[in-house]
Amino acid sequence: MAQLKWWLVAQLLRKKLQVQEREIRNARFSFSTNGEDVLLDSLLSGPGLYLEIGAHQPVAGSNTYLLYLRGWQGLVVEPNGRHAAEFSRRRARDQVVEAAICDFEGEVWYDEVRPHDSANQIRRVGVPPGPLVVHSKKIHSMTMESLFQISRFPLEQFRLFSIDAEGCDLEILRSTPWGAFRPQAVCVEALEQGARAETIAFLSSKGYEFHAASGPSLIFRRKDFV
Repeated sequence: MAQLKWWLVAQLLRKKLQVQEREIRNARFSFSTNGEDVLLDSLLSGPGLYLEIGAHQPVAGSNTYLLYLRGWQGLVVEPNGRHAAEFSRRRARDQVVEAAICDFEGEVWYDEVRPHDSANQIRRVGVPPGPLVVHSKKIHSMTMESLFQISRFPLEQFRLFSIDAEGCDLEILRSTPWGAFRPQAVCVEALEQGARAETIAFLSSKGYEFHAASGPSLIFRRKDFV
């Protein structure tokens, strides 16, 4: 199926852009927002397992769909019910969990923001909504430890940890039990300069080194991973 998709893309390029097959033979196609998936694909020879927090949509903007086409699979967490259902429909090999990841068990508000639902956010109960919020829904929140307990994949076999949690990324990293879970690469969003410095310092303390930046995303590799 993956080979068929690449063939169709090649045919479209040849027909619409007059690009020859020899000119696109080594082209790299990206589904993620800032090309993170191409960097990860180059870093990690597949197949393997990923854990993706804040997966958003199964194809457009996905950090893991390119890997999925390469034969990867994994555990994806998405608080948006519509997107989670779409994941289940389009990516059958993945285990999909509809929830928010926090440092506590309970409930949180899931705020929908317009005009772009990629800016939707998690808000603790008792905190007032922001001015751009158009709809709020209470959803289940769970810890990383609880998530690991329901994973159908062995923790030690995860090779990629991808986080895009709209400002909660560092909180998720800090609340992760770094024991058997030692992925070879970590891709995490850090929107502000202070958060970037804290993320680099934290992951360095866990045995990871900075590998690349792509937009607001930082990519790290485990120091003993060759």
